[in-house]
Amino acid sequence: MPWEKFKVKSRGTSKLLNMTTNEIVDCSYERGTVSTGRSDVFGGYYIKINTDDFEVAAHDPSRAIALAKSPVEW
Repeated sequence: MPWEKFKVKSRGTSKLLNMTTNEIVDCSYERGTVSTGRSDVFGGYYIKINTDDFEVAAHDPSRAIALAKSPVEW
C-alpha cells in the first residue's frame, strides 16, 4: 500500500530456538503500529525479527502485538 507508515513502539533483543538444529540464536526485534492513508488511519500492528541469517516481517491488522508478547518457539 503506497501510504503505509510504520511507527516503532519498541525494540529489543531476544533469543530464538532453531527447531531444526536445536541451536539458540540471538535476534533483534522491532514492533509497532501501521497507519495508512494521508490522515494516518490505524492499519494494524507489525513485527520484524532479525538474525544474522534472515529477517522476518509480519503485518497483522489485529494480533501481532498479542503474538509478540506471548512465548513462542521458532
